Amino acid sequence: MDTPLSRRSATRKIVLMSAAGLALPLVAHAQPRDKKPKPASAPATRLSQPVAPATTQPGQPSAMHQQGTGSSVLDKLLKRGREDDWTLKIDITVRPYQHVEADSAPILTDLRFKEAAIVFPVLYGSASHAVDVENFAGRVSFNEDPADEVPDYKDDYQGGSRIAKWTLKDKVGHEMGLRVEIPMTCWETVFDERAANGIKWPAVWSPIAQSTLRPDQPRNRPVTAPIDYMARPVMDLVKAWTDGKNPQAIPPVKLAKFLAGKVQEHVQPGEGEGLEFGKMGQLIGINLQTASETVASGKGSPHDMTNALCAVYRAAGLPARTVIGYDVRENKGEDSGFLKKNRGGLEIKSWVEFALYDEGANKTIWIPVDVVRMRAQGSKSRSLDSAWKYFGTHDELDDVMPISFHYHPPTSVVAHGYPCFWGWLTAPTLQNAKQAVTMSATSTPKGPGEKKKKKTTR
Repeated sequence: MDTPLSRRSATRKIVLMSAAGLALPLVAHAQPRDKKPKPASAPATRLSQPVAPATTQPGQPSAMHQQGTGSSVLDKLLKRGREDDWTLKIDITVRPYQHVEADSAPILTDLRFKEAAIVFPVLYGSASHAVDVENFAGRVSFNEDPADEVPDYKDDYQGGSRIAKWTLKDKVGHEMGLRVEIPMTCWETVFDERAANGIKWPAVWSPIAQSTLRPDQPRNRPVTAPIDYMARPVMDLVKAWTDGKNPQAIPPVKLAKFLAGKVQEHVQPGEGEGLEFGKMGQLIGINLQTASETVASGKGSPHDMTNALCAVYRAAGLPARTVIGYDVRENKGEDSGFLKKNRGGLEIKSWVEFALYDEGANKTIWIPVDVVRMRAQGSKSRSLDSAWKYFGTHDELDDVMPISFHYHPPTSVVAHGYPCFWGWLTAPTLQNAKQAVTMSATSTPKGPGEKKKKKTTR
């Protein structure tokens, strides 16, 4: 069995919570080095909850994503810089645990279920990318045989998250595999902060923005929903930073910059990147603590720091979402083992996007803020009157492929060990299993004679 090589000593438990009669499994978030994670198990569970049947076709956004077609004051605030076309490939492999007793051979078990729903995010886009949804490919295999290659979609989740769902029935075997291939265009962002400072608070936010200001359901899911912005440590910190005044007394862009600077100074990056690996070096998930834990301790991984800023924004009434992506900046165009632990740069990175909304034109835009990169430049924020790199303007995002707005899907599914974008729900019971994730990206030539630049996994 692959025992996680944890970079934290915290201990979490697998928790089963009940909501509306449905058992909601939560992943075990972090285990000490000398203990093996406990496999998830649960009583009989119906599969009516994870993802409802598709409400839209692959290329047809639902009402939450609709934008006005007229001109808006927001139209020229965030422009595209350099662009790159990419295809991101992600493979998720799930196998049963091998239980090993002292002085005995491993006890082999099977994955066994009557039905299963497997989900993975397939976004439309973000402030720095657009997905070619018509050419998305995703397939589920079981025992290495094709099982489902035509997912359903649902796109009205928090922050505009869109989820694909595959289904399986009556399976017994040793392996479930999910492969997704996501073609996208990514670009640098160029932000006109001076003009954006004139944008005022709307009377009512758009549905997609407003959705980020509603708590995740169920609310008590710290393992899978780390942005607990209504927790007292987060609310108290925002109140202290704003001297008890209404945060919305200043324009949203100025508030976003002020709070980003405060988080930059408040949170000290801890040891490690928050990534968890199995014995063979494969990624098994992302180790997160809640935003309230991060702001209370003043320490956390880069991903914890991102979640802390997102929580602070939401606590101040500013709609915000995290973006997690695959970063190929360090070895662009070179073959490299995925997530080599001796590399200097992060390969899975995260940042925050906050919303601006023009009510009259019914348009929403999202502005990227990379507080982790800001902190790397120094522990003290610069003058609010000066331009900040990574606040709106970000010249590295053309080489970062967004994967998700959530570390764990915002629905009632389980991952094994740690959050890692995907999830599934099986009936009549959950599975005693382990997961492994690999990623690769291939760039598309922009012109005649330009070769494809490829990043492979080992």
